[in-house]
Amino acid sequence: MYRGRTQPANDHISLSVERGQFLGVFGPNGAGKTTLVKQLVGLLRPTSGAIVLDGEDVVADPGSIPLKVGYYGQKVAALRHHTAREVLVFTGCLRGLSLAEARSQAGQVMDRFGMGSHADRRLSRQSGGEQRLAVLLSTFIGTPEILVLDEPTNELDPARRRVFWDFLREYVRARRATVVLTTHNLTEAEDVIDTVALIDQGRLVANDTLGALKRLADDRIRLELRLRPGIDQGIEQALETMEGSVQVQPGRWTVLAPRERVDQLVRLLIDSVGGEGIDDFRLVTPSLEDLYLQLTANTLPHHGR
Repeated sequence: MYRGRTQPANDHISLSVERGQFLGVFGPNGAGKTTLVKQLVGLLRPTSGAIVLDGEDVVADPGSIPLKVGYYGQKVAALRHHTAREVLVFTGCLRGLSLAEARSQAGQVMDRFGMGSHADRRLSRQSGGEQRLAVLLSTFIGTPEILVLDEPTNELDPARRRVFWDFLREYVRARRATVVLTTHNLTEAEDVIDTVALIDQGRLVANDTLGALKRLADDRIRLELRLRPGIDQGIEQALETMEGSVQVQPGRWTVLAPRERVDQLVRLLIDSVGGEGIDDFRLVTPSLEDLYLQLTANTLPHHGR
């Protein structure tokens, strides 16, 4: 419950994750995702309910969490006057590694992510992205069996994002680790998650395997359009007559429509803006992002019907 408010931050959310599974927690900004993960790692105490990690009630005994759980939050931790190497080694020692083991693991993971000279520079003298990377890598030191990652790829450049997802897959396979992840980058997450939990306004909207939930969107196709300048108004008027969810970016339109309406939609667009008004378009089968848009269609602002 938020202090001073009657609306619960999270309302009767019930989830279970088996060992070795990868749970993706998704939802709009302010949906309650970060509140949930902070409760999982003992940083927030729920007003009611129980949270059990590996058989232990972490609400009753939050002190058991640090040795078992690697947590990455959205805010960089306080060790800004230390180097990245020192942060990783310190974390390893706190999780029970010997100094030699902590140094070895820190060196391996920093080499994997190409930290180079940044490894021995104070975090306070590095960019926000380098600071966040150091804290992210500390999550894996000590090889915890449970990872709770809140927006882990924020501020990572494309090359390091790819390294991160590859590294995370290998880590999970090698240790049968359990991962709880929040992210807005659904395209990247789709390749790794097993189970989806969709949260909106503090409530659990959907929770099932990715395959089962994607079948909910099987009757929809995504049409992606790149338009020439000056014709947005014409296409907006055309789409107002169509059933489907619409997402708009400058010069780009994404339409999620029932499969049986695709032929009609394509004809309508060509009639409305002409073939010369469209730079490029493609039809795409349903993705995790499509599923997200469909399940949140009643609560998020959108164009069209």
